[in-house]
Amino acid sequence: MDLVIDPLGGKDWRKGYSLPRPAGLLVTCGFSNLATGERRSLPRILWQLARIPRFSPLRLVNDNRAVAGVHPGALWGEIELMGEELRAVLELFEQGRVHPRVDSVFPFARAADAHRRIQERKNVGKVLLVPG
Repeated sequence: MDLVIDPLGGKDWRKGYSLPRPAGLLVTCGFSNLATGERRSLPRILWQLARIPRFSPLRLVNDNRAVAGVHPGALWGEIELMGEELRAVLELFEQGRVHPRVDSVFPFARAADAHRRIQERKNVGKVLLVPG
């Protein structure tokens, strides 16, 4: 693979790092492994933090890989940048090169059920809310 995008974090970054071809890239863009279950668990958070791989410049050079981090939530003020990125993704979608995976669709009236599905980690793909 040329590119691996990992929103999970923790031990999954280690797996993601092993997937790209030489000179490939792992982009981390989240840490959803920290938020599991209905309540936060300090031991689980500490366990996940302890399992984050450490990437040194020497290791990256030796492994012929690159690692980058992106925090989309911190970019909301970057209107021009975010607009460019959104246009690029939409273009890929229109070309049929990006295939979003929709897990389930809920009407607004069942928003609590949709949220519960995500919180219980039952979805594989996006959970959508629609009018009606």
